Amino acid sequence: MVIKKYIKGLVGLFFPDLCLACRKEHPIDGSLFCVRCEVEMPYCNFEDLRSNEAFMRIAGRLPIKHASSHVYFKTDNIVQQILHALKYEGKEEIGLSMGRFHAAQMKPMLMDYPDIIVPVPLHPKKKHLRGYNQSEIYARGLAMGLNIPVYPNILKRKKFTESQTKMNKTERLRNVSEGFELKNPGQINNKHILLVDDVLTSGATLEACGLPLLKIPGVSLSVATLALADNW
Repeated sequence: MVIKKYIKGLVGLFFPDLCLACRKEHPIDGSLFCVRCEVEMPYCNFEDLRSNEAFMRIAGRLPIKHASSHVYFKTDNIVQQILHALKYEGKEEIGLSMGRFHAAQMKPMLMDYPDIIVPVPLHPKKKHLRGYNQSEIYARGLAMGLNIPVYPNILKRKKFTESQTKMNKTERLRNVSEGFELKNPGQINNKHILLVDDVLTSGATLEACGLPLLKIPGVSLSVATLALADNW
């Protein structure tokens, strides 16, 4: 019974019965989404991992090797529905599946392959309330596609920060400033880390995570996010 349930879960993950966006229609072959949602999906479709909007937004804050985002986020667009389902409705399969597709898109462009993936952590209280960390779920999807390990316990969020959805750039930076600390730093010596978050807005959270990581000898950084916010 347990094995049958596990197999059914795997089949549902890789071949979902319903579109992962609207959850009403059947997805088209080779996609996670139905025809209507696939047409509406605002994929970033970056042609390289350095001359793109995600890289430019982060490069002024952190020295990174490359950056990528999978889809554009705008208020009231289809991506907002997907993120809401991933973060608040327990739809972890969205993060896993889209992470795999993003990895397949990035793979041909990777000139310097990351060694490990480190997701941006939630505060333990928030993770307990939600039951999971959506950035870690997305990181695990990327890991499946890139065949590299996820290290979910390298960073710890020290402060229970407020939601940054309606904050400006200055408020975002203040909200996460010095909000993260390293655990088990010896595990990441001389590693090229792919730092993963669900949404890239101003880059304040990624900066706050990246700075302590870069203090470890030999560490280099790249960044990947599910979504790139249009209005930041």
